[in-house]
Amino acid sequence: AKAQELVPKREPVSNGTPLAQAKEQMVQSPVDPRGVVDVYIDDAIATTVDLDNNVERVEGATLLVIEAIAQPKQNNEPLPREEMEARNKLEAETAAKEIKKILGWLFDFHRFLVSLPTNKFIAW
Repeated sequence: AKAQELVPKREPVSNGTPLAQAKEQMVQSPVDPRGVVDVYIDDAIATTVDLDNNVERVEGATLLVIEAIAQPKQNNEPLPREEMEARNKLEAETAAKEIKKILGWLFDFHRFLVSLPTNKFIAW
């Protein structure tokens, strides 16, 4: 996808923070070592373990789906329209980060924490 060049660079947590110890899950979830992408309305949430080229594959998965189902914008469009991929959502949905906001919640995959961002906490 041409938008693949716009995917932000990976930001691993490298400040010496140790990885948290995973706990036993309360519910069973499917495990796919290649990674998965879940979609909630218009939000794509891609996760994978950092093995082989999984991270690169997951970074491009959302963009690949958009390009596969959307007609590319042409130079002579009869009606003005934006590109299908929302460039303002590229970072939120395609960047491979260990700490990122998903559906308004702050996920820290390095320390296995889910929290409400400060601005949402204050507003709530």
